[in-house]
Amino acid sequence: MRFLARADRASPWRPIDDPARLAALRAAIDNEPARFALALYAVAWELAPPPAPAPGAPILFIGVEEGGNHAEVGLTMIEGDAPLALPQLPYLRLADDRDTLRGTLLHETGHAVHALLARARADAEPLADGAIAPIPHSTAAVTDRRTALAEGLAISLEAIAAHCGRDPDVRRFYDHASPRHGPTGDKAGEYFFAARDLMTYAQTFARYQAVRDGAFGFEPALRGDYLRVQLDPARDLRTLRDPGSLVASEGFVASVLFQLIAADGCGDDLAALAPRYRALWQALATAETSAGPLDATPLLDVVAARGAPAIAAFLDLSHGATVDADAAAQWAALYDAALTVDVATRKRLMAESEPRRARWLAEAIADPAVLARRLGPVVRVEVAAVRVRLVAFGDAQPLRFDVNAGGAAMLELVPGWDRAAVATILAERRRASFASYADLISRLRAHRVKVTALAPG
Repeated sequence: MRFLARADRASPWRPIDDPARLAALRAAIDNEPARFALALYAVAWELAPPPAPAPGAPILFIGVEEGGNHAEVGLTMIEGDAPLALPQLPYLRLADDRDTLRGTLLHETGHAVHALLARARADAEPLADGAIAPIPHSTAAVTDRRTALAEGLAISLEAIAAHCGRDPDVRRFYDHASPRHGPTGDKAGEYFFAARDLMTYAQTFARYQAVRDGAFGFEPALRGDYLRVQLDPARDLRTLRDPGSLVASEGFVASVLFQLIAADGCGDDLAALAPRYRALWQALATAETSAGPLDATPLLDVVAARGAPAIAAFLDLSHGATVDADAAAQWAALYDAALTVDVATRKRLMAESEPRRARWLAEAIADPAVLARRLGPVVRVEVAAVRVRLVAFGDAQPLRFDVNAGGAAMLELVPGWDRAAVATILAERRRASFASYADLISRLRAHRVKVTALAPG
């Protein structure tokens, strides 16, 4: 790891060589999540080393600057007195504070790993936000399929660190072990707890709890407000997400990747998990650099490359929604039986589910393209009349989403689409995914559903 600094945003990066500053930075990254991040990066570098003039041994460059919290590809720095351009090398830009050099460093290293492994894809943009959602990505959000893979991968690393790590500060936060009551002068008190995770925007706690438990396989519990639909982790556990929504959900992608690693337990510490990532990194590299039938759906491409264990995990977490048109209704019936403590019906439905699940698994192992059987193309729409604004991120943006991914809570935000209209749209989509914007408009007009608020996205 090498630390860099620069005089301002227009100046080139230069190695930090002040002994006291270097000692302080090295002490700040002397923590378990940071060591884990470096081990994962080293495995990725071994599988996909960047070309010269990048260094031969794995080195993660960190540009230290105020407000830094992301990864980029393409580092230009001054080495000695000469400029050095490393256009294919990922690097991090991080703030010099304790929390950033623990949790954020691990998350952003996930993006650096993805950039190394996906480098051979000319069209890959693993570090870019998607163009569909009008807000930056976040754990509970549905964005687009490529952003969901990139962010889900990084989020899953934080969930693993929370689940398996031994760092006392990390454990104390995620275990919620020391509640603080009464005025504290900061946001750590229990009074603020329900809002505290949203205050971070990253939703750190949800990244552990809801990702670990596979909660993002279900529709949002809330309706009527875009930000609550996209950012609040509350789930309607009776209602499965639609296929397009699943593969564009950062939290769902994170759950799949998390459970692939956590399925065999935690071991002694995070370092013990690094070898498990070799197979996952290889699957990611294969998915990103080899042409195949699942390229349009990056998560499924990774799952197929990883093989039977990943396929089984995906089918369980999705409850078969992408392969079986009856999956959502079957799950709702089982949920209702459990809710009413109808033991006889619950036992019958559970017994009926087993041969169905076995069939899904056998079919998908024989032909992984089965996993995308109920997925349609991405069909972007824009609703200029509905504006979405996060105060921290500037001007309001028009509502945008993939009409083959938006669930009922999202569709109801469109002016003129009441619950009856949304039910009609969803029924039409279940019959056949919308093939294009023109197909969408034609079919909605046939059902007398208003389309005046829509424009192609």
